[in-house]
Amino acid sequence: MDNFYTDIIFSGSGGQGVMLIGNALSLAALDRGYLVTYMPSYGVEMRGGAANCTVVISTEAIGSPVIGFPEILVAFNRDSFERFKNRVKPGGTVIVNSTLVPDYRVERKEVRVLPVALNALAQEIGDERLMNIMGLGALVELIAVVGTGDIEKVFPKVLGRNFEKYRDLYLKALRVGAEEIKKIK
Repeated sequence: MDNFYTDIIFSGSGGQGVMLIGNALSLAALDRGYLVTYMPSYGVEMRGGAANCTVVISTEAIGSPVIGFPEILVAFNRDSFERFKNRVKPGGTVIVNSTLVPDYRVERKEVRVLPVALNALAQEIGDERLMNIMGLGALVELIAVVGTGDIEKVFPKVLGRNFEKYRDLYLKALRVGAEEIKKIK
């Protein structure tokens, strides 16, 4: 395994499934033999408040799960985008949900912005709540450390019995997200 390191902030609001996808990515990377940290952070509200998690994936020892300046930001809503966009490292990437943030802009030229209309695409396949799974698919395609097959293997652990019930829909959402990022990366 070649040396590898990346750190990611997934950010949205409570109820958008931010923790679920951070957990899924972490478990998939662990299964592939990487060292991983996962740190959730919740706002004080039950639903609708700020929610984000950090995931660090590495082949070397990880000093801290705290990320001040991530390589990658996945922002599901405007508040998250505005809060974290200027903290992305130079040369980093922002995947932004352009359905909820249609006027996304990052003034820094050294940060790449990849807009994906996550909510709109999720509506097209039948369930807007799957926008988080599409965002995960986009990220997995971007970083290419784990594949969609690795994510599929950990879905039963993070989704429980809901996975089998909605298996085809979850997998379709994952694939659509990956395909969308291929178009723009």
